[in-house]
Amino acid sequence: MGNKRKKVLLLGNGVNRIDNDYSWTQLMYDLLDFVQLRGEIELGDKPFPLLYEEIYLRWSQQDQHPESGMKKQISGLMKNIKSNALHRKAMKLDVDEIMTTNYDYNLEAVTAEGPRGVKHEILVKSSKYPLTRTKIAGGKTIWHIHGEGYAPGTILLGYEQYAGYLQTIRNYMISGLRFKNVTFAPLNRRLREGNTEVLTWVDHFFMSDIYILGLNMDFVEIHLWWLINFRARLQKDDRYTFENKITYIYPSAETEWIKPRIDLLCACGIHCIALPVVDNDWKEMYRLALEMVERA
Repeated sequence: MGNKRKKVLLLGNGVNRIDNDYSWTQLMYDLLDFVQLRGEIELGDKPFPLLYEEIYLRWSQQDQHPESGMKKQISGLMKNIKSNALHRKAMKLDVDEIMTTNYDYNLEAVTAEGPRGVKHEILVKSSKYPLTRTKIAGGKTIWHIHGEGYAPGTILLGYEQYAGYLQTIRNYMISGLRFKNVTFAPLNRRLREGNTEVLTWVDHFFMSDIYILGLNMDFVEIHLWWLINFRARLQKDDRYTFENKITYIYPSAETEWIKPRIDLLCACGIHCIALPVVDNDWKEMYRLALEMVERA
């Protein structure tokens, strides 16, 4: 590709659970209290996007409540999840950019600017699919690829929005996208032409070295699995030349549920590294993982 590849960290919700008493499960119970459906809806093993749809549909049946009300409530509840030392360490890493699936601003909160003082850049004014939403904080570009709290409409929650996001990403790859203020040429064409300009977070999966941490790669993340699988298919096509490396770092302590995901990731050409969790010290495992990214 010619130019030096960027090093990018993709950070999931795992780091949010460290030194935090407020869990995602508690957030769901608080949401059920808000919609007055606690005791009527069981969380169980339901995939979250479908659980969200159940909550919204049951709530809207009561009095035609707008979905925006639920999203605003979730956005407010996210403030109960506080930043910790791992967020500070992540922001000090020698990486070019950070992508996160988290809606919160724990990364921005540990910088001098704070979450409300950072520079906000939006190339595409979309209320639903945050392909280009970035913030500049602590000298780093941060991509909230699942949306962000200050724009509740962008928060990726329900199954319909997941499906729509996948459709948008696939169109971006295959046929391009047209918005009022900008037009994107198909990414697969740009890749064949050797164009390495990063326009959306999707581009990083083909142009940058990515290190994935704290993300359990749940199978409901249909847009991420499609993207990884499509990348693997393109690598078999002689018309494409991209040599970026994607590394998935995961805890060796969780083998039973994660092994099928590791098998699939490896089949897609993702480099998978297991780190031990000694004496149930997850904080230390994440610290070692971030140091590994630093040294890469």
